[in-house]
Amino acid sequence: MTKEIYHYTTLKALYAILNSVNDTGELSLRLNSIGNMNDTFEGITGLEVLKAFCQKNKNSVKNINAIKNSIESLEKSLNTNTDEYEVFNDIFCMSFSEKNDDLSQWRAYGDNAQGAVIGFDLNRLKELDFIKNNQNIRVDKVDYAHTKEIISNDIENMEYFIKKIVNEKQKIDSFDSYLAGALCFFRDNAFESEQEYRLMCNKKPQLPSRIKLDFDFIKQQIAPYLNVPIPKEIIKSVMLGPEKVCVQKEQFLQDYLEQKGFVDTNVKTSIRDERVLHEQSQSSSISVSRSKIPYIPK
Repeated sequence: MTKEIYHYTTLKALYAILNSVNDTGELSLRLNSIGNMNDTFEGITGLEVLKAFCQKNKNSVKNINAIKNSIESLEKSLNTNTDEYEVFNDIFCMSFSEKNDDLSQWRAYGDNAQGAVIGFDLNRLKELDFIKNNQNIRVDKVDYAHTKEIISNDIENMEYFIKKIVNEKQKIDSFDSYLAGALCFFRDNAFESEQEYRLMCNKKPQLPSRIKLDFDFIKQQIAPYLNVPIPKEIIKSVMLGPEKVCVQKEQFLQDYLEQKGFVDTNVKTSIRDERVLHEQSQSSSISVSRSKIPYIPK
Protein backbone atom coordinates (compact mmCIF):
# COMPACT_ATOMS: atom_id res chain seq x y z
CA MET A 1 0.00 0.00 0.00
CA THR A 2 1.30 3.44 -0.97
CA LYS A 3 2.17 5.71 1.95
CA GLU A 4 2.16 9.38 1.07
CA ILE A 5 3.94 12.22 2.80
CA TYR A 6 2.84 15.79 2.13
CA HIS A 7 4.66 19.03 1.40
CA TYR A 8 2.79 22.29 2.11
CA THR A 9 3.85 25.11 -0.17
CA THR A 10 2.81 28.08 -2.32
CA LEU A 11 1.20 27.82 -5.75
CA LYS A 12 4.32 29.45 -7.19
CA ALA A 13 6.52 26.72 -5.69
CA LEU A 14 4.09 24.02 -6.89
CA TYR A 15 4.37 25.41 -10.40
CA ALA A 16 8.17 25.50 -10.17
CA ILE A 17 8.30 21.83 -9.14
CA LEU A 18 5.89 20.64 -11.83
CA ASN A 19 7.46 22.84 -14.48
CA SER A 20 10.93 21.40 -13.77
CA VAL A 21 10.05 18.09 -15.49
CA ASN A 22 12.70 17.32 -18.11
CA ASP A 23 12.82 15.05 -21.17
CA THR A 24 13.78 12.03 -19.04
CA GLY A 25 10.66 12.37 -16.86
CA GLU A 26 12.45 13.75 -13.80
CA LEU A 27 11.63 16.86 -11.83
CA SER A 28 13.62 18.81 -9.24
CA LEU A 29 12.98 19.19 -5.53
CA ARG A 30 14.55 22.15 -3.80
CA LEU A 31 16.27 21.60 -0.45
CA ASN A 32 16.99 24.71 1.60
CA SER A 33 19.53 25.25 4.35
CA ILE A 34 18.59 24.17 7.85
CA GLY A 35 19.57 27.69 8.90
CA ASN A 36 16.40 29.02 7.23
CA MET A 37 14.01 26.70 9.09
CA ASN A 38 11.36 28.03 11.50
CA ASP A 39 12.56 26.20 14.65
CA THR A 40 14.95 28.35 16.69
CA PHE A 41 15.97 25.17 18.56
CA GLU A 42 17.07 23.46 15.33
CA GLY A 43 19.95 21.14 16.23
CA ILE A 44 19.78 21.88 19.95
CA THR A 45 17.17 19.21 20.71
CA GLY A 46 19.15 16.62 18.78
CA LEU A 47 22.33 17.60 20.59
CA GLU A 48 20.71 16.95 23.97
CA VAL A 49 19.54 13.53 22.76
CA LEU A 50 23.06 12.79 21.47
CA LYS A 51 24.54 13.67 24.88
CA ALA A 52 22.07 11.33 26.58
CA PHE A 53 22.98 8.62 24.08
CA CYS A 54 26.69 8.99 24.83
CA GLN A 55 26.08 8.89 28.56
CA LYS A 56 24.08 5.68 28.28
CA ASN A 57 26.47 3.97 25.83
CA LYS A 58 29.84 5.37 26.91
CA ASN A 59 31.39 1.89 27.26
CA SER A 60 29.77 0.11 24.34
CA VAL A 61 29.84 2.34 21.22
CA LYS A 62 32.73 2.31 18.79
CA ASN A 63 34.47 5.69 18.39
CA ILE A 64 32.61 7.14 21.38
CA ASN A 65 35.48 9.60 22.02
CA ALA A 66 35.23 10.93 18.48
CA ILE A 67 31.50 11.43 18.98
CA LYS A 68 32.15 13.32 22.23
CA ASN A 69 34.68 15.56 20.46
CA SER A 70 32.09 16.25 17.78
CA ILE A 71 29.60 17.28 20.45
CA GLU A 72 31.97 20.07 21.53
CA SER A 73 32.31 21.29 17.92
CA LEU A 74 28.56 21.12 17.34
CA GLU A 75 27.88 23.11 20.51
CA LYS A 76 30.23 25.83 19.27
CA SER A 77 28.43 25.84 15.94
CA LEU A 78 25.07 26.30 17.65
CA ASN A 79 26.30 28.99 20.03
CA THR A 80 28.31 31.24 17.73
CA ASN A 81 27.38 33.82 15.11
CA THR A 82 30.57 33.32 13.12
CA ASP A 83 31.04 30.99 10.15
CA GLU A 84 34.00 29.18 11.73
CA TYR A 85 31.92 26.38 13.23
CA GLU A 86 28.84 26.57 11.01
CA VAL A 87 28.63 22.88 10.03
CA PHE A 88 24.85 23.28 9.94
CA ASN A 89 25.23 25.52 6.88
CA ASP A 90 26.08 22.32 4.99
CA ILE A 91 22.79 20.61 5.91
CA PHE A 92 19.85 21.01 3.51
CA CYS A 93 16.36 19.63 3.84
CA MET A 94 12.81 19.59 2.55
CA SER A 95 9.98 19.05 5.03
CA PHE A 96 6.91 16.86 4.70
CA SER A 97 4.06 15.86 6.97
CA GLU A 98 1.97 12.75 7.50
CA LYS A 99 -1.06 15.09 7.58
CA ASN A 100 -2.48 16.08 4.21
CA ASP A 101 -5.13 18.60 5.28
CA ASP A 102 -4.06 20.31 8.49
CA LEU A 103 -5.24 23.87 9.15
CA SER A 104 -2.22 24.97 11.21
CA GLN A 105 0.16 23.84 8.46
CA TRP A 106 -1.98 25.42 5.77
CA ARG A 107 -1.55 28.71 7.61
CA ALA A 108 2.14 28.31 8.42
CA TYR A 109 3.50 26.75 5.22
CA GLY A 110 0.68 26.81 2.63
CA ASP A 111 0.65 30.53 1.86
CA ASN A 112 -1.97 31.20 4.54
CA ALA A 113 -4.23 28.50 3.05
CA GLN A 114 -3.99 29.85 -0.51
CA GLY A 115 -1.27 27.38 -1.53
CA ALA A 116 -1.12 23.65 -2.15
CA VAL A 117 -0.13 20.33 -0.59
CA ILE A 118 1.88 17.92 -2.75
CA GLY A 119 1.69 14.21 -1.91
CA PHE A 120 4.80 12.06 -2.47
CA ASP A 121 5.17 8.27 -2.52
CA LEU A 122 7.38 7.72 0.54
CA ASN A 123 8.49 4.18 -0.30
CA ARG A 124 9.51 5.04 -3.86
CA LEU A 125 11.38 8.09 -2.61
CA LYS A 126 13.34 5.99 -0.11
CA GLU A 127 14.15 3.38 -2.74
CA LEU A 128 15.84 5.77 -5.19
CA ASP A 129 19.39 4.45 -5.65
CA PHE A 130 21.18 7.70 -4.86
CA ILE A 131 19.19 7.98 -1.60
CA LYS A 132 19.16 4.31 -0.58
CA ASN A 133 22.91 3.82 -1.07
CA ASN A 134 24.32 7.11 0.18
CA GLN A 135 24.96 8.24 3.75
CA ASN A 136 24.82 11.89 2.71
CA ILE A 137 21.12 11.87 1.84
CA ARG A 138 18.16 10.16 3.47
CA VAL A 139 14.44 10.34 4.18
CA ASP A 140 13.30 9.70 7.74
CA LYS A 141 10.64 10.55 10.27
CA VAL A 142 11.41 13.28 12.79
CA ASP A 143 11.67 12.38 16.49
CA TYR A 144 10.08 14.85 18.93
CA ALA A 145 11.84 15.18 22.26
CA HIS A 146 11.56 17.36 25.35
CA THR A 147 15.02 18.80 25.97
CA LYS A 148 14.50 18.69 29.75
CA GLU A 149 13.34 15.08 29.79
CA ILE A 150 15.04 12.84 27.23
CA ILE A 151 13.29 9.45 27.24
CA SER A 152 14.57 6.00 26.21
CA ASN A 153 12.69 6.09 22.91
CA ASP A 154 14.58 9.26 21.90
CA ILE A 155 17.89 7.57 22.72
CA GLU A 156 16.91 4.50 20.70
CA ASN A 157 16.09 6.71 17.73
CA MET A 158 19.49 8.38 18.02
CA GLU A 159 21.10 4.94 18.11
CA TYR A 160 19.38 4.19 14.79
CA PHE A 161 21.14 7.18 13.20
CA ILE A 162 24.47 6.48 14.91
CA LYS A 163 24.55 2.94 13.52
CA LYS A 164 23.88 4.30 10.04
CA ILE A 165 26.67 6.89 10.07
CA VAL A 166 29.33 5.60 12.46
CA ASN A 167 31.18 2.47 11.43
CA GLU A 168 34.71 1.25 11.08
CA LYS A 169 35.04 2.70 7.57
CA GLN A 170 33.87 6.17 8.54
CA LYS A 171 36.56 8.82 8.69
CA ILE A 172 36.89 10.40 12.13
CA ASP A 173 37.18 13.91 10.64
CA SER A 174 33.75 13.52 9.04
CA PHE A 175 31.91 12.94 12.31
CA ASP A 176 30.95 16.60 12.83
CA SER A 177 29.24 16.78 9.47
CA TYR A 178 27.48 13.41 9.68
CA LEU A 179 26.31 13.94 13.24
CA ALA A 180 25.03 17.43 12.40
CA GLY A 181 22.79 15.77 9.83
CA ALA A 182 21.53 13.26 12.39
CA LEU A 183 20.69 16.03 14.88
CA CYS A 184 18.33 17.59 12.33
CA PHE A 185 15.96 14.61 12.65
CA PHE A 186 15.24 15.59 16.26
CA ARG A 187 12.96 18.52 17.10
CA ASP A 188 11.38 20.00 20.19
CA ASN A 189 8.08 18.34 21.06
CA ALA A 190 6.30 21.68 20.63
CA PHE A 191 6.25 20.81 16.90
CA GLU A 192 4.96 17.25 17.37
CA SER A 193 1.55 17.99 15.84
CA GLU A 194 3.26 18.51 12.46
CA GLN A 195 4.17 14.78 12.23
CA GLU A 196 7.14 15.68 10.07
CA TYR A 197 9.31 13.69 7.69
CA ARG A 198 12.48 15.18 6.23
CA LEU A 199 14.47 14.67 3.07
CA MET A 200 17.92 15.68 4.28
CA CYS A 201 21.16 16.06 2.31
CA ASN A 202 24.61 16.84 3.69
CA LYS A 203 26.85 18.88 1.37
CA LYS A 204 30.01 17.50 2.99
CA PRO A 205 32.24 15.64 2.56
CA GLN A 206 30.83 15.39 -0.99
CA LEU A 207 27.48 15.81 -2.68
CA PRO A 208 26.01 12.83 -4.55
CA SER A 209 26.81 13.38 -8.23
CA ARG A 210 23.16 13.80 -9.27
CA ILE A 211 22.49 16.62 -6.79
CA LYS A 212 23.41 20.15 -7.84
CA LEU A 213 24.25 23.19 -5.70
CA ASP A 214 22.74 26.53 -6.73
CA PHE A 215 22.02 29.94 -5.19
CA ASP A 216 19.06 32.28 -4.82
CA PHE A 217 18.14 35.48 -2.97
CA ILE A 218 16.30 34.17 0.13
CA LYS A 219 15.30 36.10 3.26
CA GLN A 220 17.36 39.16 2.33
CA GLN A 221 20.55 37.23 1.58
CA ILE A 222 22.26 35.23 -1.15
CA ALA A 223 21.81 31.65 0.03
CA PRO A 224 22.57 28.17 -1.33
CA TYR A 225 20.06 25.45 -2.09
CA LEU A 226 20.20 21.95 -3.59
CA ASN A 227 18.34 20.58 -6.61
CA VAL A 228 17.41 16.91 -6.08
CA PRO A 229 16.07 15.02 -9.13
CA ILE A 230 13.24 12.51 -8.71
CA PRO A 231 10.98 10.64 -11.19
CA LYS A 232 7.74 12.55 -11.71
CA GLU A 233 5.74 9.42 -10.83
CA ILE A 234 6.71 9.86 -7.17
CA ILE A 235 4.24 12.76 -6.95
CA LYS A 236 0.83 11.18 -6.28
CA SER A 237 -1.51 14.03 -5.37
CA VAL A 238 -2.05 17.77 -5.19
CA MET A 239 -4.55 19.42 -2.85
CA LEU A 240 -5.42 23.09 -3.17
CA GLY A 241 -5.90 25.21 -0.06
CA PRO A 242 -9.24 26.10 1.54
CA GLU A 243 -8.92 29.84 1.03
CA LYS A 244 -11.44 31.39 -1.39
CA VAL A 245 -10.15 30.61 -4.88
CA CYS A 246 -11.63 30.34 -8.36
CA VAL A 247 -13.48 27.03 -8.92
CA GLN A 248 -11.74 26.59 -12.25
CA LYS A 249 -8.32 26.34 -10.65
CA GLU A 250 -8.59 22.59 -10.34
CA GLN A 251 -9.38 22.32 -14.03
CA PHE A 252 -6.51 24.65 -14.96
CA LEU A 253 -4.15 22.49 -12.88
CA GLN A 254 -5.33 19.27 -14.50
CA ASP A 255 -4.93 20.76 -17.96
CA TYR A 256 -1.40 21.75 -17.02
CA LEU A 257 -0.63 18.27 -15.66
CA GLU A 258 -1.77 16.76 -18.96
CA GLN A 259 0.48 19.14 -20.87
CA LYS A 260 3.47 18.15 -18.72
CA GLY A 261 2.86 14.44 -19.27
CA PHE A 262 1.32 13.41 -15.94
CA VAL A 263 -1.17 11.13 -17.71
CA ASP A 264 -1.44 7.48 -16.66
CA THR A 265 -4.24 6.33 -14.40
CA ASN A 266 -7.87 7.08 -13.61
CA VAL A 267 -8.37 9.66 -10.88
CA LYS A 268 -11.28 11.46 -9.24
CA THR A 269 -11.30 15.23 -8.80
CA SER A 270 -13.54 17.10 -6.37
CA ILE A 271 -14.41 20.73 -7.10
CA ARG A 272 -16.21 22.43 -4.22
CA ASP A 273 -17.51 25.83 -3.21
CA GLU A 274 -20.48 26.94 -1.14
CA ARG A 275 -23.03 25.67 -3.69
CA VAL A 276 -21.19 23.26 -5.96
CA LEU A 277 -19.81 19.77 -5.48
CA HIS A 278 -18.79 18.45 -8.84
CA GLU A 279 -16.96 15.18 -9.38
CA GLN A 280 -15.39 14.16 -12.62
CA SER A 281 -13.02 11.44 -13.77
CA GLN A 282 -9.95 12.31 -15.74
CA SER A 283 -6.81 10.57 -16.93
CA SER A 284 -3.93 11.66 -14.69
CA SER A 285 -1.33 10.08 -12.45
CA ILE A 286 -1.83 12.85 -9.89
CA SER A 287 -5.10 13.21 -8.02
CA VAL A 288 -6.26 16.81 -7.72
CA SER A 289 -8.59 17.97 -4.96
CA ARG A 290 -9.42 20.90 -2.73
CA SER A 291 -9.12 21.04 1.05
CA LYS A 292 -12.36 20.20 2.83
CA ILE A 293 -11.55 22.40 5.81
CA PRO A 294 -14.18 25.14 6.32
CA TYR A 295 -11.59 27.90 6.37
CA ILE A 296 -12.11 31.17 8.25
CA PRO A 297 -9.27 33.70 7.72
CA LYS A 298 -7.59 35.02 10.86
